[in-house]
Amino acid sequence: MKPPRRVKVGPLRYRVIVDQDQLDAMQARAGVEDPLLGFCSSATEAIYLAPDLGRHTERATLVHEIFHALVTNSGMGEQYGTRKVSEEEAILALDTGWLGVLRDNPKLVAYLTA
Repeated sequence: MKPPRRVKVGPLRYRVIVDQDQLDAMQARAGVEDPLLGFCSSATEAIYLAPDLGRHTERATLVHEIFHALVTNSGMGEQYGTRKVSEEEAILALDTGWLGVLRDNPKLVAYLTA
């Protein structure tokens, strides 16, 4: 089963792109040297995934990138900057957003649980 083509995260609809060349381009643009399995760009409203990931790794990577989108949408990254965030602060910032992602994306839920 392939990942959904789009995932709604808060008010934004992120395209899900499985393409190594585009992932490499985003990685270079971000100045990241280590190889990435995925990358979330709120600027382009896209989540980029490496092709040929194992079934579970691909799903986990997509969830990981969705959480990056949730952090951006919550303002948590800007609000806390480099300050360490407590476990409770992180959960409070993400819990309703994650519930919204699950409710708004039945194809994502089907993909994750297949």
